Amino acid sequence: MVRDFPSEIRFWIKTEGVPTEFWSTPTSQSIGDAIVETIDVDLDYGKMRVIIDGRKELCFETTVDFKGGEYYEEEEALVT
Repeated sequence: MVRDFPSEIRFWIKTEGVPTEFWSTPTSQSIGDAIVETIDVDLDYGKMRVIIDGRKELCFETTVDFKGGEYYEEEEALVT
């Protein structure tokens, strides 16, 4: 895949608001891919490395649906 070099920005983002029982590579990958392209996940620090298109608007928060958490009674949480 050919990318437009000037518009491609790679950096780490840290997610906040994800209940700890849902911290996993697939969950982080899913959250990152819903917003941009995820290329790496660091569960120790709750962050992921992403590639964004600098020509598009940035998304800083979203609501994520969670199901099946042992200690989490709600089904969705605000993730920033």
